[in-house]
Amino acid sequence: MFEDRRRLVLIILVIAIAIALAIVLWLVFGPKKTPENQQPGSTPQVETSGNAATFGLPAAPPERLEQENQYPIGLKQLAMSFAERYGSYSTDEPQKNIKDLESLMTPAMYKTALAQSPVIGASGFSGYSVKALSADLQNIKADSAAVLVKTQVSQTSGDGITPNVYYRNLQLNFIKFGTEWLVNQARWQ
Repeated sequence: MFEDRRRLVLIILVIAIAIALAIVLWLVFGPKKTPENQQPGSTPQVETSGNAATFGLPAAPPERLEQENQYPIGLKQLAMSFAERYGSYSTDEPQKNIKDLESLMTPAMYKTALAQSPVIGASGFSGYSVKALSADLQNIKADSAAVLVKTQVSQTSGDGITPNVYYRNLQLNFIKFGTEWLVNQARWQ
């Protein structure tokens, strides 16, 4: 009797596993549904033209549109990134920060920055790490812009245990070369 019951349970278990496997295979390899207005094998088309109302979104206020037209996209982020790398320095690699930024500077600015940066490190370790906190667009024209970046500077020396933390502003003047904004002048305040 126990053996008949065991066989029955085993048969039911095998049938349940077969049904579950068939369902999984059908879900994975079964017929794919296509949208009603799409032919099988064609790529769906996405509507990208139109204004915000086309997509059910409210229109942007005129003040915001005017501000976006006057403010070059990414200039604030560029200024903050530049300030962090420009101000970060280590005696282990004295001019690396300037050389890394060459593509973001005008040739004259690059030459000036290299001349002002020490060529060889001091006898003991010294390093500066800069974190940009904010950037304020102060002036913008078609081919020039001025941005003030507020930073936090951590100075580490010798022991490296207690960094000296202070705050400094970096005034950046940009000029436009084609479609690219390049730093033409940088002054710590």
